[in-house]
Amino acid sequence: MNNLQMRKLNKYQAERAFMVDNAASFPDGSPGARTTAALGAEIDRILSLAGAQVSGAISRSVGVKDGIKENLIKLMQKMNRAAASMADEIDSIEDLFRMPRRRSEEAWLAAARAFYNDSAPYEAQFEEYGLPDDFRASLMGLITSLENAASEKDVAQEQRGGATGGLTAAFREAGKLSRKLKGIVENKFADDPQKLAAWLIASHMESADKPNQPEPVLA
Repeated sequence: MNNLQMRKLNKYQAERAFMVDNAASFPDGSPGARTTAALGAEIDRILSLAGAQVSGAISRSVGVKDGIKENLIKLMQKMNRAAASMADEIDSIEDLFRMPRRRSEEAWLAAARAFYNDSAPYEAQFEEYGLPDDFRASLMGLITSLENAASEKDVAQEQRGGATGGLTAAFREAGKLSRKLKGIVENKFADDPQKLAAWLIASHMESADKPNQPEPVLA
């Protein structure tokens, strides 16, 4: 949420608190009670969406993905070095296991799949040159994990985008309910200055929370 939305949320929460404190004046089923319940639901919705918006899911997915990619590159580098060492024994094998020039995620994945496929006939030789006996299974596992992590990151980004859009709608609806309450409350307590003053304080929290504006310069 941005600062304006935070101020609006504070206002809506203060208005709901006022209505709860004065529930005896707004019996169940009355417009005041119904509107208060609806406003409370929108406040809960805003808080839930705000939590989704600032969720660390994207940061976590990025961190996981980067770790998997790093391990994948290390294994590919080891295969690349082994292939270079085998070049005098197996003609042109080093050409099959060159590291990609482009360093995009797609390029790494494409090269890793090629490494996996092309290493099948030379599995024993790679093991002789320092690769573990399960290196091909490890390579495929890293490829799959990187693809899954990338997908999870995309989902987290979509969820955050959806939360941001949902917040806009929730604030719009809460604003309508707040304006509706204004008429209900000000009519109800038109002859009760104390109650009316308390309501005005609650309903003006948004402007009260704004930073002080500079004093105008007099000519």
